[in-house]
Amino acid sequence: MTKIRTTLLASFITVIVLMLFLTLFFNFMNLKVQEQYQEITNNMVLEYSIAETTTDLVAVYVSLIQDIENTGFHSQYNALYDDLHLIFETLDPQILFADSKPVYAKLKNTVESIKEDTDEGIAMTQKRDFSKSAVLYDQITRNEQYVKENTAALLMQELKYAKVLQQQIESMQKATWVIGTSLIVIITLGCLLLAFMFSNKISTPLANLSSLAEDISKGHLESKVSENLLDRKDEIGSLAGSFNIMLTKLNEKITEMSKIQDKMMAMTLQLDMDKERLEKAAGNKPEKAVKKVKGKKGKAKAAKVAKITKVPEAASAKLATASTPSAAPAISAEPSSSDAAAIANAPATVSSSAPKRKAAPKAKKTAVSVKAKGA
Repeated sequence: MTKIRTTLLASFITVIVLMLFLTLFFNFMNLKVQEQYQEITNNMVLEYSIAETTTDLVAVYVSLIQDIENTGFHSQYNALYDDLHLIFETLDPQILFADSKPVYAKLKNTVESIKEDTDEGIAMTQKRDFSKSAVLYDQITRNEQYVKENTAALLMQELKYAKVLQQQIESMQKATWVIGTSLIVIITLGCLLLAFMFSNKISTPLANLSSLAEDISKGHLESKVSENLLDRKDEIGSLAGSFNIMLTKLNEKITEMSKIQDKMMAMTLQLDMDKERLEKAAGNKPEKAVKKVKGKKGKAKAAKVAKITKVPEAASAKLATASTPSAAPAISAEPSSSDAAAIANAPATVSSSAPKRKAAPKAKKTAVSVKAKGA
């Protein structure tokens, strides 16, 4: 599974690598320009040193032919010649401008001629042959002047080359800045686009899941998790899968509770029907039985009916109270509607006692005497 953290890390590494590449590119181009400028400067310094070294070589030669046995002059002469040789070895691959090459070749040949003439003059002096010394000196002096002239001409050509090279360097710098600026803009736009795409990749699924949770909270349990979210192989996909499992379990629990509620409603309806049927059965029997209770045997028959229909003690006490002397003016053979209702709503058990049943005959005698007095 590709984690969001891995994607972010890869994106940041890509941006860092691009910025590092851009930095290295600018540094490389700047170093290249500096090397070219440094190369031109070094060449001009070496070219100018050719004339100075040649002048020193001629001066040491003059001193040497005057004191041919002086080893110090011999050492200086050889050192100056080695310096000239090293300068030419350095400049040979560095002279690239087409107009500079002929002047450089002429300068090099002139210096070699001076070296040959001075070597010949030293050899003749060591042999004590002074016949050509004046001719050689004049030739060496003339070549020395040529060296100075050729050096100046070479420096002028190198300045022209430096101007051309400077134009090339400026063009290269402009191209570098254009390329660098373009890369910066491209990298910046790429980073912004990547950030926008990545933010949408994270925020949009989370917004969808949040909307789905809101729909579920409103009772829309038929809502489903998008297949695109379930197919993702990152943390968002894992979250969507867990959310889908939760939704499935929730629907299963609600379905199960609905079934239990339906069963409870059916049982409640059945109990209501049974209660209604029992109430009707319990209400009709006491009413018919009470209507038959007449005259002197009313109390005994009422107690008997109460026992048969399992009238509670409270209802029996009420019937007994209705037969007492205090209630004599209202005594009737038939029980009142409240008494009938008490009989109908009586529970299934009766807890009547023997003494109360024995009190019924006294109530009967009292009722008879009251009737007699009233007559």
